[in-house]
Amino acid sequence: MTKRALLVLTLSLVVVGVAVSAAASPPTVQTTHNPTLGTILADGQGLTLYHFAEDTTPGQSACSGACATTWPPLTTPGAPTLAAGVPGVLGTITRPGGAKQVTYDGMPLYRFAQDAAPGDAYGQGIGGVWSVVRPAAMGSPAATPAASPVAPPRPTAFPTSPVFELRALRRA
Repeated sequence: MTKRALLVLTLSLVVVGVAVSAAASPPTVQTTHNPTLGTILADGQGLTLYHFAEDTTPGQSACSGACATTWPPLTTPGAPTLAAGVPGVLGTITRPGGAKQVTYDGMPLYRFAQDAAPGDAYGQGIGGVWSVVRPAAMGSPAATPAASPVAPPRPTAFPTSPVFELRALRRA
């Protein structure tokens, strides 16, 4: 085999490998089913995605520091992808530090640190400001924290953030 033919074969295999790798990547955002909440949005690993009611300034997240530790933002190094058949539009905002946080219909998306398995929704309704995100075709994109059922509490020694306790006191 000539060097040229070997080079062409090698490049062809690389291109096919990249195409297969890209096709096998899970979408950034998909849906999952929670027995209590129904169809909700999840990240590529099936973990529930949440909306923060304090995110009221377009293009900005109101969750940083300790908040972002408890509620890690969904970030992506490239363009986010939405699973086939899921309505809505994904985008990104730039967080302090430069990370790109994924948005769904303009809402910044977060995970909850206590959700360990696909379908967990232990963050639903916390502090009256965190809610799971429903696909746009399901009605309102975000569930109302007070009106939505809350997943049963998980026994844990997970600390409550003073940020959320303070916000809950301000609302009372």
